[in-house]
Amino acid sequence: MISLSNGPRYAKLAQDLMARIEQGRLQIGDKLPTEEELCEQHGVSRVTVRSALAELEHRGLVLRRPRLGTTVISNKTSAGFVHAGDNIQSILNFTRDLPFVLLEAKEITLTGVQATATKLSKGLRMLRVTGLRKQVDRPAPIYSVHLIPVLLAPPYELLDGLKQSIAQLVVERHGQEIHKIEQTIDVSRLDQAAARALESRAGTPALRTQRWYRLRGGELAVMSTGLSPEGRYSIVSNLQRESQG
Repeated sequence: MISLSNGPRYAKLAQDLMARIEQGRLQIGDKLPTEEELCEQHGVSRVTVRSALAELEHRGLVLRRPRLGTTVISNKTSAGFVHAGDNIQSILNFTRDLPFVLLEAKEITLTGVQATATKLSKGLRMLRVTGLRKQVDRPAPIYSVHLIPVLLAPPYELLDGLKQSIAQLVVERHGQEIHKIEQTIDVSRLDQAAARALESRAGTPALRTQRWYRLRGGELAVMSTGLSPEGRYSIVSNLQRESQG
């Protein structure tokens, strides 16, 4: 386990909670104490508690859900980036700790091949944005390509270093919100461009995530394709059957 004990207060709290999970004192499926209880137990602020829980979530140990608390989902820390969530806001928020590194942005007209690959219409004018989501001290977990209708496209200078979802940036600039996200997750292989950017080998198996972000009327705001080499990125969901009335 990576030591955090010499860091700030939230890191020390995270270290303690990780130890409890890895030693079996908190089992998979168990709920962690509430934020208020953790504040009282450790004599820290709510900000400190939330930062500690965010660290555990980032390491793939817990899943936090509004009003339902924090649940242990693994007893081993992940070497890669973990996206935990099961709703629109969690998808929009998952890049908050992963700044966007802009590699290229240019306007294109979708060819037939591009239209087929993205399930869009041939001939659409799009801003094609390519980049990485990357922390300074870790390998980049995600190489992504975003297609944005030119009428909605943001200025290029707003993209590099962005710490929020590109889709969120797009809709906020136009006073709108994402109403629906369609998502497909499958396995692909890294092409030359993705492999070079991710410092990996072309042809390496990769998790491919495609998302279509739509406005309330069904109009496309952004279509994105993300590629992640094995072990660098995982998606965790907590699904529950609703009780029958």
